Amino acid sequence: MFLLLPCAYKQLFGISCPLCGFQRAMLLLLDGRIWDSLYRFPPWPIMAIWLLTFIVMSVRGKVQHFLSLKWSWGILLFTLAYNAVWQNITE
Repeated sequence: MFLLLPCAYKQLFGISCPLCGFQRAMLLLLDGRIWDSLYRFPPWPIMAIWLLTFIVMSVRGKVQHFLSLKWSWGILLFTLAYNAVWQNITE
């Protein structure tokens, strides 16, 4: 069994943070429980695509261009904000 780290944000403010559910979702994903993982942390597929794009752009030497794209950061921030709302509604 894995030891999950407590969320300091949730302990301080009493509400879920934008990354709440990430640890459990990744453990569920590694266990092959994809739908349970998506329920626990819905933005993980979008964040995975963003990270893969970041890695590809880094290898190609165009990471500065990727990081300067406002839509790139907009997608990432929107998914995290969505998750914060999702986590606080479903609890």
